[in-house]
Amino acid sequence: MPALSSTMTEGKIISWIKSEGEKLSKGDSVVVVESDKADMDVESFYDGYLAAIMVEEGDSAPVGMPIALLAESEDEIAAALAQKSSSPAAATTTTTDPSPDSTTSNETPRGITNANISSRSSVANGAMGSSVHPASEGGKRVVASPYAKKLAKELGVDLIGLVGSGPNGRIVAKDVEVAAAAKVSASGGAAVASEAAKPSTGAAVVELGTVVPFTTMQSAVSRNMMESLAVPTFRVGYTITTDALDTLYKKIKSKGVTMTAMLAKATALALVKHPVVNSSCRDGKSFTYNSSINIAVAVAIDGGLITPVLQDADKIDIYSLSRKWKELVDKARAKQLQPHEYNTGTFTLSNLGMFGVDRFDAILPPGTGAIMAVGASEPTLVGTKDGRIGLKNQMQVNVTADHRVIYGADLAAFLQTLAKHEKPERLVNKEESKETCNNNQRKNFSHGMKVERRGEEDDDVDNEEEKMDMLWEDLNEKFSRKLVADSDMSSPDRDVQISCVKTLKWSKTNGHLFSGKKLSILLLMKILMKKVFVVHNSRSSIKNRAW
Repeated sequence: MPALSSTMTEGKIISWIKSEGEKLSKGDSVVVVESDKADMDVESFYDGYLAAIMVEEGDSAPVGMPIALLAESEDEIAAALAQKSSSPAAATTTTTDPSPDSTTSNETPRGITNANISSRSSVANGAMGSSVHPASEGGKRVVASPYAKKLAKELGVDLIGLVGSGPNGRIVAKDVEVAAAAKVSASGGAAVASEAAKPSTGAAVVELGTVVPFTTMQSAVSRNMMESLAVPTFRVGYTITTDALDTLYKKIKSKGVTMTAMLAKATALALVKHPVVNSSCRDGKSFTYNSSINIAVAVAIDGGLITPVLQDADKIDIYSLSRKWKELVDKARAKQLQPHEYNTGTFTLSNLGMFGVDRFDAILPPGTGAIMAVGASEPTLVGTKDGRIGLKNQMQVNVTADHRVIYGADLAAFLQTLAKHEKPERLVNKEESKETCNNNQRKNFSHGMKVERRGEEDDDVDNEEEKMDMLWEDLNEKFSRKLVADSDMSSPDRDVQISCVKTLKWSKTNGHLFSGKKLSILLLMKILMKKVFVVHNSRSSIKNRAW
């Protein structure tokens, strides 16, 4: 039994792909094993024959215990079968750990070795849920994925005789869906539609009062929860206004962007400035500043939950991040995630907002520094700066953190940064954001010239205010933070730059945005900024020189 994850202590045999006596080649998938996180194909490292299966489908075995015997030649299969029948290990796979003598009570026949096997993903050609799950057909194997088999039961589809479109003819979920649709069409749809409308009838037949043993995943969750109790944690809550985030989501939702990806991106950008919140402590004696920002997101699946990881979320654009997230969710629900896709998280998100939950606490996963619980974004009456009452969309977030490494001030600063990072321009692709900004700048200058020439022509005031706001925010970021902080800038140039910023701020504050002064202010700023950048041309980027 291979260790398919760092936390796996035992595995359950979902299905044997090969039968006893079948010839094997190096790299052939032999068995599907359920770990604490996923169902994975296990392959053979050697050529030979599958001589004896020691752990049957549905049974579990500890990591490291032999689950099959591999023979070098066909002549040695009989000896392997004899060893299997006399081995006590085969009868105690689900309850006891084997002793060294229990698997070798008889002398191992020459040429027969314990099958050396390793895990390997069976996802091929982008097909999800392609690990195989054979069913019996009178001695003949029907090869299908676990999800396909489950779906077939729900939809009433017989896998016998079904032609699979997956690798090596395996039956995958889409084959079952096509067969179900054809069955509905052939029978008028009434009977099958009724059956398909009751996918969860299994829950109704559970006998109340019965004791149900943990599944492999539930056992893993139980161990992790007990381990979490040993970590001293604390919680900090924060209210975040999401109006800008909601507006951005409506604009880019049609491009395949998900709210989960947006939250992960905003969180990752905030963690860049607060690396201690992205750190982890494993031994209680030291902690690690993780080199990558990998956002794990809790996903509910059949029989438990799993945390697919968006790796390097701070570096990937929002569109690629959304596509990756959809891929991970599909693999998670098909139980096809690879270990690096669920156990490399450095910070975890748990979102129950889609269920209308406004606030909750999340339990810290072992080996990480913090987890953030995200509630629903809801319209809330708030007091505005001018003393009035306004309506804003707000969401509540609660962060649970390891107090050995992270302190209250650390979380408070992180949450303040996160609230600021909900601004749209910080979440979209940098190049796209830059292009949008440049287009708006060109429109501002060209439109200002038209106003000066035409004089009395009406303008779209709201549109101009929005453009000026964008101009001010970008200018303030580029100059008042970036260039003013440049210690190499000479005092005269620094004064010029500060004057530019103050001029625009004064113009905006006093409402001189649509008068004839607008053109003068913009042209003056353009001239003065050009002077600044001529002085610092050698170390200014093309982006800044565009100003």
